[in-house]
Amino acid sequence: MLKRKNQKLKIGFDLDGVLADFTDEFVNRLNASLMEQGRITELVQLPVTDYWFLDNHLDFFEESVKMGIFADCSAYPEAAVYVNKLLSKPEEFEVYFVTARGTETGITWAQKTLNKLRRDTKDWVKGYFPTFNLENLHFCHRKDGVVVDNGIEAFIEDRADTAARLSRVCKSFLLERDWNKNEPSHGSIRIKSLLELDFFMGD
Repeated sequence: MLKRKNQKLKIGFDLDGVLADFTDEFVNRLNASLMEQGRITELVQLPVTDYWFLDNHLDFFEESVKMGIFADCSAYPEAAVYVNKLLSKPEEFEVYFVTARGTETGITWAQKTLNKLRRDTKDWVKGYFPTFNLENLHFCHRKDGVVVDNGIEAFIEDRADTAARLSRVCKSFLLERDWNKNEPSHGSIRIKSLLELDFFMGD
């Protein structure tokens, strides 16, 4: 069971790959662009099993941000239901969203693009999680600093390396996705569904 240091349990969620189905949205846009250019042999297959495929398409990724991909991608249905359930119990849970959006290496982000990215992200959050406190939305490269500074006690992540690093400062959960199935959890707790978190929520 999660040990509650305070009356409320502070719980953090990554966005892309945990709450937001960014990968499928991006691949569909990328493949449509490649098809238009006749680059059939470069099409990316779904499901994505290697998250690092994005590094080969950074220019298109930046262009997708300008075109509003972070406003348009869908929330995973289970995630929307589960997190809104937590948000409906503010006396028990304080929810944080922590994302690396806008901190990707290999891109020199223009301030105008960063502003749009953050604005689209906030609009997306309010669309799917209308009662979420936007003061608890953080953009950063190293999530462990945000976790420590805010006293977050549990965090759900889809990147195995990030989940392992977070396990040193909180209870870290690795949500299984196609791109992390074969990666070791290294101190984090692997779960296949957010519903499994209920087991750890007891006093």
